[in-house]
Amino acid sequence: MGVYLDTFAALELIVEEPECAVLAERLMEMTRNSERGVASMLLYTELHCAVRRRFHRWRTLEAEGSGPS
Repeated sequence: MGVYLDTFAALELIVEEPECAVLAERLMEMTRNSERGVASMLLYTELHCAVRRRFHRWRTLEAEGSGPS
């Protein structure tokens, strides 16, 4: 059985959210078992936009002196 990777889940892997360890392990397990995952063809665009928004917000917070912890 494969896994559908949506934008939110992919973003968790990039910004290292607490839940990402479980997802990362599952993806590694899939790789070891030669299983395939699927994602929307829009994942690249959506992920790119989400990361830009997130880091823009962090830069704004850092400039105000209350950056991410």
